[in-house]
Amino acid sequence: MKDWTESYNVSKAHIDWTAGATLPYQLDVIRVDGSSQSQCLMEISVSFYDCEKRVCYGTTWISPQVTSPFFFGKELVFHTNVAASTCLLIEITLIDEITKKKQVLAWNCLKMFKNSFTNKRHEMYQGSARSIFFIRDITAASGNLVKRDGVTLILSLNQKSPVKDLPSQIPCNYIANPVEITKRHKSAQLVSIYLEQLEVNIDHDVSKFEEQMLFLYMADAKQQNSNVRQFDKVSIKERRLKASVHNGLHFTDQFQVVYLENNRKHDPRTLASKGVISLLNVNPAHAIIFSLEYVLEVPVSFTNVKMVSSMRQSQVHIMAVKWGVWIPWTYLPISGSEISVPIAGGPGITPQKQLVFTESYGPAIKLSSSAVKFKLVKQEATGYLEGTLIRTQGRATPVNLDTTVDGGNLGNLTSSIVLPTVEQEVFAQQKRAPSPLARTPSPLSAVRLPDMGLSTPGKDNQVPWKDEQDLLDLEEPELEKATYAKIYNAGFPDLCNEEDRPALEIDLAKHYVYSHALEKRDHKSCNTIMLQFLALRLNNKRTRHVFFTIKFYRFPSDTTPILVMEPCDRPGVPSILSRYDKTESVPGHISSFKVDPGTMIGEPWEFLDFIQSGSCFIDVWDADSLFHVGSSSIKLKRLARQGEHGVQITHSYPLHNQQQLVGRLHLRIGNIGSHPLITDTENLPSSLVIDLSETRDSSELIVKPRPLMDVDKNLASMLNSQAVIKNIKSRKAERMEAVRRELQASRAIPLIDDVKQSLENQLKMIDNYRKKIQNDVIREALLANITISRTISSELGSVSYFELAITNASSTSQVYKLVWDSPDIRLIRGEKEVRKLKSLFKITTPYEDDLLSSYSSPSDLVLQGREEVYIPFAYTPTSTKDSIQSRIDITDKKSSPIKMVLLDFKQKAPVLTGRYIFYEAEGSFCKRTLGVPAMFRDSPELKVRCSDPDVICNVTNNVEVFFKAKVPSAKANELITFIIFLFTDTYCHRPVQVWEVDIYSLKRVEISATVGTTIRFPVVLHGNDILRCVTAFSSNPNVLKINPERQFVLVPGTIQEVNLVYEPTAAGHAQYLVHVVDTKTTTVIERWMVITVAQVPMISKTYDIPVQVTAVPVVKNISFTNPYPNDKVFRLKTNNPKLLSFKSTDVTIMKNQSTNIGLVLSPLAVSVPNHILIFVLDEEQRCEECFSIRVS
Repeated sequence: MKDWTESYNVSKAHIDWTAGATLPYQLDVIRVDGSSQSQCLMEISVSFYDCEKRVCYGTTWISPQVTSPFFFGKELVFHTNVAASTCLLIEITLIDEITKKKQVLAWNCLKMFKNSFTNKRHEMYQGSARSIFFIRDITAASGNLVKRDGVTLILSLNQKSPVKDLPSQIPCNYIANPVEITKRHKSAQLVSIYLEQLEVNIDHDVSKFEEQMLFLYMADAKQQNSNVRQFDKVSIKERRLKASVHNGLHFTDQFQVVYLENNRKHDPRTLASKGVISLLNVNPAHAIIFSLEYVLEVPVSFTNVKMVSSMRQSQVHIMAVKWGVWIPWTYLPISGSEISVPIAGGPGITPQKQLVFTESYGPAIKLSSSAVKFKLVKQEATGYLEGTLIRTQGRATPVNLDTTVDGGNLGNLTSSIVLPTVEQEVFAQQKRAPSPLARTPSPLSAVRLPDMGLSTPGKDNQVPWKDEQDLLDLEEPELEKATYAKIYNAGFPDLCNEEDRPALEIDLAKHYVYSHALEKRDHKSCNTIMLQFLALRLNNKRTRHVFFTIKFYRFPSDTTPILVMEPCDRPGVPSILSRYDKTESVPGHISSFKVDPGTMIGEPWEFLDFIQSGSCFIDVWDADSLFHVGSSSIKLKRLARQGEHGVQITHSYPLHNQQQLVGRLHLRIGNIGSHPLITDTENLPSSLVIDLSETRDSSELIVKPRPLMDVDKNLASMLNSQAVIKNIKSRKAERMEAVRRELQASRAIPLIDDVKQSLENQLKMIDNYRKKIQNDVIREALLANITISRTISSELGSVSYFELAITNASSTSQVYKLVWDSPDIRLIRGEKEVRKLKSLFKITTPYEDDLLSSYSSPSDLVLQGREEVYIPFAYTPTSTKDSIQSRIDITDKKSSPIKMVLLDFKQKAPVLTGRYIFYEAEGSFCKRTLGVPAMFRDSPELKVRCSDPDVICNVTNNVEVFFKAKVPSAKANELITFIIFLFTDTYCHRPVQVWEVDIYSLKRVEISATVGTTIRFPVVLHGNDILRCVTAFSSNPNVLKINPERQFVLVPGTIQEVNLVYEPTAAGHAQYLVHVVDTKTTTVIERWMVITVAQVPMISKTYDIPVQVTAVPVVKNISFTNPYPNDKVFRLKTNNPKLLSFKSTDVTIMKNQSTNIGLVLSPLAVSVPNHILIFVLDEEQRCEECFSIRVS
């Protein structure tokens, strides 16, 4: 393959193969102004630079040489992962036309990926771009840079690439010209290629070749480690042939794999396969790369790997043996042709960036050529085959189906081969423990996996899922095995369905295809989401007790009980979680959320859409100090049951705090289906057309007669007062006594005059009350007859739409007035907005153009005889209440009521897409910027609104959202919460992003100190009405300590002094949090935000210590003199104890005497240049002197 780079023009420059979401950019290099060197040529170079790691990466683009005037007019494209440290390093070079000598004119480092601009003039700096590696602060305000007077560079930057599907055309961080990309990827008729009857012909007997390969493998291993045993146990596990398409810069798809077998009866030199390699939608101008690989099974003791219960008894090692390339160009052989592609091994780097096995034979064996032979079947590609490939992020992802198909049967070619799991395991093992075979040259070299679009595991062993919509980061297999083994042995209960069977475990490695119709056909429409907290791994080892807050869907925030992190003796393995109160015998905790369409009004299918695109937000809190530990956003896409009774996922999710990874949370998430409680669900509409011509049913006007006292409570209370009741009872008793005395005298009982008078008084009272309320009752009855009541579903941040259908029943023109009592209701006058709302809510009622724009008052309406119009209204809630009632009155020109509409808005909680927690000092302004997702940055109508009118929000260049909120005075548990809505439409009808922001208010404390000294700052804690046992906690006890450290009693009505002990180790500004927690109630009674300023001390002496790189600590001595006339004890400290330690931290020096201070430098300190400070402190921890140590 010597002519690979020559014939196919493969770039030899270093390319940063960074996976993940990248953004395409177009950079236009226009011209250079201000240069007086008109007799010279000029060229410009553009590179990527990371200002934090201080390294260049990716490719460097060098422009053609131009003459004065220096106009370039070059258009460049690239795609990159934009970070805060991403820069473009630009250097302008002059070339003498005669001597061809080059001289750097100017340079600049531009951080410009957040904003787009056109024809912007950039100032340049003197010197060479190499100086950036020696300057830490590259800003103009630092004073480290000197401007090149008059020289400016005009650039344009746009986030829209002119090249379609740019990430599939060029690698990440590769700067190219669109014309070059077009030439390289010239348009051609795409074809689908199927390779059948695959054979690999080795240049001699396969058994001898494999025997020689195993011998070289074991010899190489013995050379690296003489203690290796069990050579005869190394065996061949798999033989496989891989193929993929390469466009000259990178592979456009994953490798397709078939497995080979040695058929000695037919040909001992041939490895054959019954499988078929399917390469779909191939550009004939691209190359097809073949790679022959062997998978060796190696005992664990052979590789000196410690055995654990969760590991296999053997490991595998993958070797690339031979490789070849076939370039069809624009001509392909006819279908059915037999093709032979030469393959070979030997030293050199393949397009996969692999090292290949080198054969070594004796003189008796004659080498011949090896080749891959196959039968070609092709067809024109009309698109991606259904069920085979699914388009994601500009490239094809194979579906994980059967690994082999019958040769020659085109009906079975819908299967597509994916990379086996064993290769992913070896990839992770090689990253954790590099093979010693790669350290020295040998016939057999360690092999890395080819680049297949997957990122290299980072610091936290994360490999992102290829489909970025899943947002699932898979851990390394070995760590997962140890974790799952520990979780399995812990005895966590299973998540079971209604049949008491464990839910189906979802394999995240398999491709996922969602069917909405399958979900709708499911009779078990009730979904119970269960979150089982299994284990937790935190970088902060001080936290031992935690609790979680969960924000899921429209449910209110849920808080778990306190969980204990059990101690773990192995680093990197998470701690099992168990209940703190020991109320349950099983470990962990399960939080459940039941989504029943019968109880959640208006939610028949919205939850299914939420499962596909929504997230669950989990916050971790320290249960002792009540500090916020971290947050995690969990995608729920894979939880759709798709007809199953229950599904579950066991996975670990990263925890982030202020964009820093602080740990990982291990969860088991399940979705259990059940039948809904109510089959006939009430679906409240968010849009409605209200017909005002509707009349009440006549049956509602029929009223059954009842006593007036039963109808009117006011009258009943008036008549049944205590005085009247007492008077009636007394007279009744006297009357009965008189009846008994006169019973014998007469059978007729005369009516007593006072009783008669009392009854007459009651009748008069009733008659007067009836006349008093008669008008009101009649008015209420008439209003009830003209009143229409409706219920509408609403959501905070979203618009609910309704229309009033008003008909003029008269034959003459009438004037109507509309009056409503809610400021959240507005009459829509714009024609475009009405049409957009009708389209959004699928309302087909007619609308008259300029219906309301001609009237001076928006509530006046003139209708012709028998005319009917539809008046549009929009309701945007601003309150967080669950139910809000409003009324709209329709009156005539004399304000007489015609119709009255009562609206009951049932409000739903918004579904969050983001959640943020901030801490800020009282009385200040909380100013933050939140990044806008890349998918919405191209929207021309990006707008933002806030649920709190006192919070200022705006969008900056469609890239970030800035908000400013006033922080109130700090009280116990003071918290302000508001929601930010991001819209992409002009009228802000439906938010595309909903972010909840929590801001905690803290008391402000400011401390200033010098690095190396200790400052004690007292703060006052007031006791309230009850006796409390409290403990003070610091967010960083290594720098800011609390005195007293342990629990103390806070007596009511007293003042307790708490000392903040500040020991800065580095200069600059910092913020720390202090919580005072009631240990009995577990509540915060006081919060402080400690704002510190640390200054660099005065350096009295500087020592340059040249040392040689070594693997053992280096001991050096420096001299120090006691300037005092008495003996003193000095204490030694350093700002970097990891790199420098002392033989003795306490040194006693006689008066006016000198002594040597023993310094112990760690091997890490001598490997790279370091600058370390040494502080000499007295008995009161004051800095006497400060020494600077430069290790070189």
